[in-house]
Amino acid sequence: MTSSAVDDARQIFLAAKPVIRISGLGARRWKRDVRKGPLAGGPFLRARYEILDEVAWEASKPYLYLVAGNDQLILYAGISRNRLQDRWHLFTGYDEKTGDLLPGKQLFHRECWLHFERKEAASAERTYEVRCIDGENLAQVLRRLGSPLSGIGAFGHSDESVISGVERWMSRSAELAPWSRSMAYS
Repeated sequence: MTSSAVDDARQIFLAAKPVIRISGLGARRWKRDVRKGPLAGGPFLRARYEILDEVAWEASKPYLYLVAGNDQLILYAGISRNRLQDRWHLFTGYDEKTGDLLPGKQLFHRECWLHFERKEAASAERTYEVRCIDGENLAQVLRRLGSPLSGIGAFGHSDESVISGVERWMSRSAELAPWSRSMAYS
């Protein structure tokens, strides 16, 4: 992957709407439902987060969503076909040790959480931002970036196919979206 590909990916990220800011992970761990015993989801580190754009968070439309650290390098690229909150969940959480109900909802994303926790354990606190962009706006960015990316939406493809094409392009490269599970495309 060339540095121009990284620059193009960053331009897509910058054109996308900021939707979630994660300002770090806390030390206390939580589980989804302690009544299920060992089958409960978790334990996970708690995130300090803020929903920045409620409209995009709740919108029922396809989005390409991108996760980047404070360096704006994309770590994960994903597709939300319905609502972003169907991919980035807010769960009722229970303290891992006591089973007590925790205040507020707990943010979680299945594919990213282990990576967040590994980064937290390995380094100083990091911040992350989740941004999203719909197919129409993404196609405009691709046209501005030019070839070869402009070819993804050049033939009047649906918004969802433009989103899928860019997600596939990013997911094929560990350099562009190393946390993406879509490495099967390579």
